[in-house]
Amino acid sequence: IPEMLSLTKKTAEAEARAQLGRHRVRAPFDGVVADRTVDPGDWVDPGVEVIELVDDEGVEVLVAAPPDLAPYLQSGQKALFRYNGSSVDATIVGVVRALDDASRTIRIRLVADEHASWLLPGAAIDVLITVVREEPDAVVIPRDALVYGIADTYVVKEVEGAAQKVPVEIIARGREELLVRGEGLSPGDRVVTRGNERVFPGQPLSIVSEG
Repeated sequence: IPEMLSLTKKTAEAEARAQLGRHRVRAPFDGVVADRTVDPGDWVDPGVEVIELVDDEGVEVLVAAPPDLAPYLQSGQKALFRYNGSSVDATIVGVVRALDDASRTIRIRLVADEHASWLLPGAAIDVLITVVREEPDAVVIPRDALVYGIADTYVVKEVEGAAQKVPVEIIARGREELLVRGEGLSPGDRVVTRGNERVFPGQPLSIVSEG
């Protein structure tokens, strides 16, 4: 009889462990529970969301980018994260080249090269990625030099002390600069960046140097 009791006890213990295992959810990584979608005692089916788990150490940053940048982006490329005057080096770990249905943009996945206390899940930060792009007959101009007209997009350049309007085609957009192509626009040309929307062709221009 003692042997039967011992066997029954072991069987009950095994069943209890098996039942406990069916009620235990193991996280695939260390993190913080951000949300719970079920209550204790609820029955759930396989695949039902139970909790939202956030990895607060290995934060991944997602960036939406124009699709024309896809050929110039690749895993391992360096970048920079900025937030409220602080910055940290970062690396591209993936480029999703399928277009988003709503925004029609590609997505870039990046991670910081070292820990930054301000890099928190859900935060909005600035991401700087340097892209080297060469186009025939294209030049780089400041964003402020571009004028959106009614019929065209143009810049105003200085030619022998007078204003000349040059229609341009935008090839690529940067944070502070644009890559454009325009007939008669060459590297080294002086373009107007302030008040250019009020300048008319042939208007005299004075070059002012601030010392």
